[in-house]
Amino acid sequence: MAALDPVAFVRSTPPFDSLPPELFEGAARSLEVIYHPTGTKLVTVGEEPLKHLYVIRKGVVRLERAGQTLQLLEEGCAARSCILRVKVNYKVTTFVIR
Repeated sequence: MAALDPVAFVRSTPPFDSLPPELFEGAARSLEVIYHPTGTKLVTVGEEPLKHLYVIRKGVVRLERAGQTLQLLEEGCAARSCILRVKVNYKVTTFVIR
């Protein structure tokens, strides 16, 4: 992946690529770059829900249930938007950094 600055990366990623400039600028001001080590659990069912939209810039996030991988979310995927596009009916219990 080319070394884009974080704002340019997010701007090129759906759904941010279709936002009008004034809305995107508001989102860009709230942008925070964070790194999670492999194995970090981002959220588990029954615990506090995610408060932010995560966009994967590098690496993979694994969706799992009972320790079994259901789906891998890869670079450029906004975690919530990728989940909404899943057409298989299953219940995810944990997001884990792979």
